[in-house]
Amino acid sequence: MLQPAVRQSFDQMTQEAGNQFFLALVALVVLQLAAGRQLLAHFFIFLMQYLPSKRQAIIQTASYQVVTNSERLATMLVPILAVQTLGIGLYISLYGFTPAGRVDVQNALLSFIVYVGAPIIIVVANIVSVAMLRGRQQGANLNQLHQIGFTTGQLMLERLSESIICSVGFYVVAVVGNLSLYGLLATACAKAGLTVNIDFGLMFLLPCLMAIAVGLILFAIDWIGIQRWAVLFRNR
Repeated sequence: MLQPAVRQSFDQMTQEAGNQFFLALVALVVLQLAAGRQLLAHFFIFLMQYLPSKRQAIIQTASYQVVTNSERLATMLVPILAVQTLGIGLYISLYGFTPAGRVDVQNALLSFIVYVGAPIIIVVANIVSVAMLRGRQQGANLNQLHQIGFTTGQLMLERLSESIICSVGFYVVAVVGNLSLYGLLATACAKAGLTVNIDFGLMFLLPCLMAIAVGLILFAIDWIGIQRWAVLFRNR
């Protein structure tokens, strides 16, 4: 009679811990969507203070460009950040409170598709719209930089520096969010007497992969824009 009672108590504690974590996850995603643009914009300004901009004209220009366009960049980065948080949060919800070997893989995959699939579609649509807008606005900015002495190669390096700065900013903010979720997981597991089953390194690995993807996407958009600008400039 004792074993069923112990199992029921264990299941209740697991359910309670999972519910608390899910509420915290929803609150974090809502916070990112509501205030993410302002937070990222302020963080880019903060990050600029620690860049070697006084020694490198390209980095200095890139940092000022990021700050000037911080609101527009954040508009694209915030949905990606929210999807990253949803992904890591769902992974923690599925595996963090369940003993190894008791997770239904098919159910986990279905849950991932249901909860993260729609946001991913929104993110892709948002990236396409931002890319189109950024492409239309690049011409005047590239002309200004060319007039002050930037060559085509230097324009590439400047845009690459912008992409790296954005990637670093995204990575730091994403890691902070992931560590917050991991801390909530560890606290909930400690209260429920459970063992944390999540690899701590994943809190850094997933944001790193997402940050690299963000940097590549931004630089690809800029590279195409510079190539088009160079063709139009030569044909004048």
